[in-house]
Amino acid sequence: AQQLLNGEDSWSTIVRNTNLQYPTAEPTDDISGYEPIEFIVIDPVSRLVTCIDRSGSMAGEKIRLAKVGAKIFVDLAHFGEHLAVTSYSSSGSVDYPMQELVTQQDKDDAKAAIDALVASGATSIGAGLRTSLNEITGNGSNPVGCTEVIVLLSDGRHNTGESPYDVLPDLIERGVKVYTIGLGNDVDADLMSDIAFQTGGTYHFAQSEQDLAQIFTVIYAKARSEDLYASVSGQVNPGETQTTTTYVDGFTREITFELNYPSGSELDLSLVSPSGQVIDTNAASGNVEFVKGTAHKYFRIVQPEVGDWQVMVSGSSISSETPYSMIAFGNSRDVSTFAGPVKSTFTYPEPVIIRASVVAGEPVVNATVTGIVTRPDNSTTTIQLYDDGNAAHGDEVAGDGIYSTIFNDFAGAGSGNYSFKITIENRNGAEPAKNQLPFVEEGCGFTPQSVPEFVRVEEFSTVINNVPEVYVMKEFNIDFARLVFNHEPRVFVQGNFTINDNSNGFDPVNEEVTFQVGNFTTVIPPNSFKIVDSYRNFKLGLKDTTIYLYQSADGKENMYIVTVNGVNGLFGYAGVGMDLSSTYALGPTGLPFQLQIGDDRGSTTIDMTEN
Repeated sequence: AQQLLNGEDSWSTIVRNTNLQYPTAEPTDDISGYEPIEFIVIDPVSRLVTCIDRSGSMAGEKIRLAKVGAKIFVDLAHFGEHLAVTSYSSSGSVDYPMQELVTQQDKDDAKAAIDALVASGATSIGAGLRTSLNEITGNGSNPVGCTEVIVLLSDGRHNTGESPYDVLPDLIERGVKVYTIGLGNDVDADLMSDIAFQTGGTYHFAQSEQDLAQIFTVIYAKARSEDLYASVSGQVNPGETQTTTTYVDGFTREITFELNYPSGSELDLSLVSPSGQVIDTNAASGNVEFVKGTAHKYFRIVQPEVGDWQVMVSGSSISSETPYSMIAFGNSRDVSTFAGPVKSTFTYPEPVIIRASVVAGEPVVNATVTGIVTRPDNSTTTIQLYDDGNAAHGDEVAGDGIYSTIFNDFAGAGSGNYSFKITIENRNGAEPAKNQLPFVEEGCGFTPQSVPEFVRVEEFSTVINNVPEVYVMKEFNIDFARLVFNHEPRVFVQGNFTINDNSNGFDPVNEEVTFQVGNFTTVIPPNSFKIVDSYRNFKLGLKDTTIYLYQSADGKENMYIVTVNGVNGLFGYAGVGMDLSSTYALGPTGLPFQLQIGDDRGSTTIDMTEN
């Protein structure tokens, strides 16, 4: 494995990266203190529980959607895995006891139990968790390598019985991960997000059948410690074929291409391998498995070819435009990715920090990590994550394979569920620098090794509260900006702005002020600005002019904000002793600039000049 992965034996790697030398003789087993190695053969066991809310509020469409998603989860399960189906309303119940899936009949029985659920009663999320945990613990100890997962779905709030927070310590002690799904806008998103975060799972928000089908698929992949390679959603017309490309890398041992579509419809799925082999329902043999369910179908391929796979979704059997989602997920050796928020919920205006870790044997640097964010009003925006150690991006250490960003593009969407799709592209990645590897000694000439190409996707939701529903944007027209290098770096920025009529109030004295130019950000706390009645640099001759001034304690930062007639304004900022080389390196034109005062924000681009 060492030779295959690094192109050399272990000792060659050790000698090349340290000051150690090749051994002169073969080691013997009589070295002082030597103890024989005891090998433990791990027999990995997967214990999976789907726990479904069947309270009265789930009646009708919601319980139907939950059943579709849960049955997809059962269909995806591998034979040999252990599965249970539980549900809850005023109390919890076991609908399909924990048992090994040996035959197709076992899966059919589990799906029949799901179909038999009837919605009525109150909502005891704690009872659902306790019943699910009992199914896990009642089937033996948790051996090394055992995966124990609960998929918890709810559309409302816990209102009776044992509190979920009383069950949490037992879940954590056992090591059970809980992946949670919030269905609809009435869900207690804070609770569901917190349960997932505390147990090491992820929270997902769903509003439609396609959302649930996709989420159950994503959760099944993560429950098996598998990675997402692609996640695509779209609409296909009758007779139309849509083609996407998924890159399958050399790390991959097994991959599943799954297509979800509404129950009552059917779409066709086919593949073309990198060598041109067509895989359809007629080619499901050997290393290719084909499974078709009520509202989905998939191909599972063992030891797939490396390269670009073409995935075709066809509407040959439909009569109207039909939505779909295609997810590719697989078992890969040595590659591990994760993305999520740094806490379960956020309260505006605290920083919403999102992080992603990328590991392929060692942490991977120089990857491209981007994302699409869906806000509560279903509008979307894009983000980029950085591994640069810049606090403005929420990143703590540069070059450690952990990528971060601070999300703040709320655009008036208000509080609620924000869903993230993070794409990790390792096109020219490398292992981290030697100062990130504790076993590498200084002066040994260590050279980071490149990491083979791969693409991974992560999906999750988080909850952000107290976000203003009207997010006032002010226009800033920048007059000029320049960077001066004399004895020490200095930045000057000046400009003017117009205040919109729907502003909630413009008050630098009592509100936080954030100034950002390129990668440089400074945050000025409330009560830092002072109002002055007159100032010799402003001879505006207007009675209703208000001048706000700020100077840092060390005198290295100065800022003024001026409002005229409560509509127009001027601003200026001067900072001394700040390292803006990374900002200036972004280029002399089109540098992002932003000034935010409380809930009001203005942004534009400026041109930088060096004097």
